[in-house]
Amino acid sequence: MQQISRRNSSTSAPVTVDAAACCVPECDRDAEQDSPFPICLPHARTAFAFYVRHTEDIDDSRPVKPVRPIREKVGRVYFIRRGEMVKIGWSQAPERRLSSLNGDALLYHTVGTMRDEALLHRAFEVYRVPNMGREWFWLNDDLAGFIELLRNYRAEVA
Repeated sequence: MQQISRRNSSTSAPVTVDAAACCVPECDRDAEQDSPFPICLPHARTAFAFYVRHTEDIDDSRPVKPVRPIREKVGRVYFIRRGEMVKIGWSQAPERRLSSLNGDALLYHTVGTMRDEALLHRAFEVYRVPNMGREWFWLNDDLAGFIELLRNYRAEVA
């Protein structure tokens, strides 16, 4: 069985897991082959559902000065890759943002508000790139896995 190495997101310690088995303890299902980390589809769906339910639970008690007011105007929340970084942003036209940012790829975009964008910034703040503003994050297994979960969820409901 093939082994892969990755970093534990909470301790940063290296972890080796079977690439073909779901990484959830005591799960005997095979991992999805195109997943950025070893997880079976039922557990990926569960993780995504958990995230959706709990994004409102992000600690809002800390003072945060937004660069612009957070509005409920609907547009597109997007993930644009440039090198080893990902910009999580909001726009009416993410394809134009890709071009204006000299990005490498538009990884994913979906209907959302500036509030949705801000919640994602909080969820991934530990990966924020220093001196690059509040919207740029290091591309890592957690962020890539989340984007892949969004893609899979969208494919499943379509």
